[in-house]
Amino acid sequence: MLSRNALFSGRSVLHAACVLLCLPVLLASAASTSKVPVIPKWARFEQKFQSDLNYSNPIQEAALTVTFHSPLGETFKVNGFWDGGRTWRVRFCPAQPGRWTYRTSCSTPNDGGLNRQNGEFLCTSSIGENLFRAHGPVRVARDGRHLEHWDGTPFFCVGDVVTDGARKAKPESWDIYAHVRSRQQFNAAIWTVGPGEDYEGENALGGFKDSVSVNPAFFQRLDAKLERLRQSGILSAIIPWSTAPGKTGSPTSLQEAQQLKLLEYAVARYGADPVVWVLPCAEAGSDQTAAALRKLGSSAFGAGEHAPVMIFAGTNTAALEAFRDQKWAEVFGYTVGERLENESAVAPARVTIPFTPAENGVSDGTKRFSTEAVRNAAYWGLLTSTPAGVTYAGENVSSWNSKIDPQPGETDGASLPLWEKALFMPAARQLVHLASLFHSMPFWHLTADQNLLATQPGTMGSGRFVAGALSPNKDLAVVYVPKERTVDLKSQALPAAPDVSWFNPRTGEKRPAMAVVGGQSCQFPTPDPSDWVLVLKGK
Repeated sequence: MLSRNALFSGRSVLHAACVLLCLPVLLASAASTSKVPVIPKWARFEQKFQSDLNYSNPIQEAALTVTFHSPLGETFKVNGFWDGGRTWRVRFCPAQPGRWTYRTSCSTPNDGGLNRQNGEFLCTSSIGENLFRAHGPVRVARDGRHLEHWDGTPFFCVGDVVTDGARKAKPESWDIYAHVRSRQQFNAAIWTVGPGEDYEGENALGGFKDSVSVNPAFFQRLDAKLERLRQSGILSAIIPWSTAPGKTGSPTSLQEAQQLKLLEYAVARYGADPVVWVLPCAEAGSDQTAAALRKLGSSAFGAGEHAPVMIFAGTNTAALEAFRDQKWAEVFGYTVGERLENESAVAPARVTIPFTPAENGVSDGTKRFSTEAVRNAAYWGLLTSTPAGVTYAGENVSSWNSKIDPQPGETDGASLPLWEKALFMPAARQLVHLASLFHSMPFWHLTADQNLLATQPGTMGSGRFVAGALSPNKDLAVVYVPKERTVDLKSQALPAAPDVSWFNPRTGEKRPAMAVVGGQSCQFPTPDPSDWVLVLKGK
């Protein structure tokens, strides 16, 4: 072992550096010799086990648990899952380089194939093929109000609702979806496991409400969809169910233990991947329903580490308060309509992700949500809380409408299915500009602050509402102006001697901004009558 003094000699420093640089190669060489698996940091380790017994309904009759021991001596317990026949698997995401070991336990002690199996693998440094492999999965940051990768890199969520797509899409169609959305800078996709059939005509679940079973082939096809998203740098925000899962009835009609079985299976299968869990509470119209969801979430996520869990309330934002005291419910999602204007000041803190209404979706039976309405909702949602991200929806994408419906006079794209045409609706393309804007600044420093405004035009109509956010030390302010030709801000609330510019949310264009200073306020005329974003950065 080198002495401390020797370490600081030029030759020793070079030697030590070479050893560190060669460590992944040495580990890989050792693993190759001894046939120990080698897994990069933040990749997915997977191990297959063969049961000694035949089970008629494996998820009901057996439970596999694997305890992993880290190079630093920490322990992590992970549930395994049944994958057809006698095959069981465990998946795990290591966050530390070095030698890991594991040992299995099974609820059926005499199943030697699942019980008391030992193994090991070597974890090397990360391989940065995309954001998740370079920086790790996504978690809630220490401030409780934004998301970040495991290495601390901030993650600004730009989500897309593709509810039925992961299930219905054929592999080649899903490749198109992932490629297009990645190019449009979407980095999250919200999709459901069930209910309904996949492109092979199969369902996720079988059995009865008091004894559900799972269809491994269905989930194996979903595996490939999730992997395609990961390769494209897109996080999977998974809704384990939305309404009635196949013939078993609504999840709320399932016995409590069966709801938990379904959720635990999904978590065991996908918990080692870049995911967020989404539990809908929009239909939780009663205290009894909310209490059932609280109990379910506590059972599945109350102990140990897990990916972030979002409670999605739709427009029923009052339902979110039933989960404020649940530590595992770290993310709140809601459809923009009723703004969460005070959320940035509420404790305990929550990450809030606004969902826009569906572009071209029907709003009142006849009228459809316009591109402008969706764009308004995106910026309003972001700047009336602590910005952490936004989620978009497009009609025909979320339902995965595969109908081919050429319009009169249409030439380009006439033979494309409706879901593929809808990928290129204007608001979806414009979210590229929103993503670029927030990626260009420390968005996690911003909190909603209506005290920026000397006057609020929104009192004369909701469509005129001006939303603003400010950093605590007043070195960054962002203001969204949907209709006004002039925005009037308080001078004392603004960054000192700021660089001021207008950002066009429709094109991504930037223009210099001029101020008319008068008394205790500054007036900033917008470049034209459309919506604009005012950005003020302190020097």
